[in-house]
Amino acid sequence: HTVNGPISIDAPRGTVSAESVNGPVNSRIASAIESISISTVNGPITIGMNANVNAELGASSRNGRVSASGAGIRVMSAPTPRQISGVVGQGGPPIRLKSVNGPIAVSVVGNHTSLEGK
Repeated sequence: HTVNGPISIDAPRGTVSAESVNGPVNSRIASAIESISISTVNGPITIGMNANVNAELGASSRNGRVSASGAGIRVMSAPTPRQISGVVGQGGPPIRLKSVNGPIAVSVVGNHTSLEGK
């Protein structure tokens, strides 16, 4: 949790919960997770994950654009440019991302080793 400053989460395992008031939140997900919940009031959320990650994705921003890219993401619902729900890989544990005043970007990159050790 931070009030004024960035949060960086590198290759988390297990359950992750992060909250920021004024600052960006960045995460690289390299392997299986139990659940991730990230929220920010004023700042972007950027998530990059390997192609072997399996999760259920839910992302919404009140005043920012939400985007998802990469071959491993299937968007199931995008009722507005500010909300996405979908499946990463085969589906699985939840990844919940919420922002009030900031964009959210989620991407799946490369293969199962592309984010390891970076």
